[in-house]
Amino acid sequence: MPTVRSVFPPVYDRLLPPELDREALAEPRATCAECAMCPKPGAIAGTDHFQPDLKCCTFHPTLPNYLAGAILADGGEGAARLRAKIAARVGVSPWWLASPRKYRLLLTASQNAAFGKAPSLLCPYFERTSARCTIWRHREAVCATFFCKYERGAVGRASWKALQGYITHLEMSFGEDAVRALAPDAVPEGVKPGTLTREDLEDRPPGDETYAKMWGPWAGREEELYRAAHAHVGALSGDDVSRISGDRGAELLAAFSAAHDEAVAPVLRATLRKNPDMDESPADGGVTVATYSSYDPVHLTADLWAIVGLFDGASPVADVRARLRTEHDVVVPDELLLELQNRRVLT
Repeated sequence: MPTVRSVFPPVYDRLLPPELDREALAEPRATCAECAMCPKPGAIAGTDHFQPDLKCCTFHPTLPNYLAGAILADGGEGAARLRAKIAARVGVSPWWLASPRKYRLLLTASQNAAFGKAPSLLCPYFERTSARCTIWRHREAVCATFFCKYERGAVGRASWKALQGYITHLEMSFGEDAVRALAPDAVPEGVKPGTLTREDLEDRPPGDETYAKMWGPWAGREEELYRAAHAHVGALSGDDVSRISGDRGAELLAAFSAAHDEAVAPVLRATLRKNPDMDESPADGGVTVATYSSYDPVHLTADLWAIVGLFDGASPVADVRARLRTEHDVVVPDELLLELQNRRVLT
C-alpha cells in the first residue's frame, strides 16, 4: 500500500522522517480522472458541481524555490509554464514562485461561490483541454493533501490537514535555508500581508529597482537559482531536516501523527449528541445533511435520523443504546456510531 511519504514529490524521498512511512489514508471517492464533483454524463449540473474542465484546480499553488527547480529540471509543458511565470515576474522571488497577491484576495473572497466553477481562478499549470496538471509530480502541500471527499469523514480531513501543515512548514523552512545558502543578500519585497500594491492591482510586476534588490546578482538568472535550490535541498541529511524545521516542525509532525492515529483507529466517545450545526434538507426516504464539508453530504434514512435525534449529549452513549435495544428492539453497532461520529453527524 502507498505510504504517506509516497504522496509527495521525489525530492522528499530521503528527507521525510520515519513517521511518514505509515500507510497513507486511501481516498477512493475523491477521483481525479472522473471528478467526483462533476455532474455525470447526461445529468443536470447543480450549484455544487464543479466544471469538468476546471475541477478543483481553481487554485494557484505557491511553489517553493526547490520544487520550481525540480519542475524546470524535468522539462516539458510544466517547465514551459513556469518559464512563462518567471518571465512575467509576478509573484517571482528567490523564495517562491508564488500566486499573485491579487489572486489570493480574490480566491479568499469568492471561494464558497466560485471554487471549481470560475475559469478566472484556474491554475496556470492546469491543461484545460486534457484536464490534467502539468506539474503533478512536484506538486506542493495543498495540492498533495486536498480531497473533495474523505473516506473517513472529518477525522480523515483532519489527518490530511495536519499533514499539510507539516509539509507547508518544511516548504517554508527548506526554501529559506536554500536562500540563506545561495542568495544571502536577497531582500524580501516587504509588502504587508493582505494588502496590494498598485502593481498588484494592475497585474504588473514590481518595479525594476524593487525586483533587482530582491534578486541581487541572481536577477535574470532566476531559473538557475531555482535549480540550485533543488540541488541544495536534495543534498540535505536527516539531521539537517531536524535542524532546519526546528521545534515547530517537531510539533507539527506530532500533531499529524496524533491525527493520523485517530483516523486509522477512531475511538467511540462516551457521550455524543446530534450535531446542532448541520445543514439539513429533506430527501427521498429521509434527510440529507452537510456536516464537516459541503462537498460530502450524508444521506440518512428516516429511521436512522430518528435514532440520531436520541443522542442528546447528556445521556451516555451506552444508555442510549440500551434504551433503543429494550424499548425498540434496535441494535446500533459500533461501526455505525463511529461512522456517524467520524462524519460529525454525532459530535
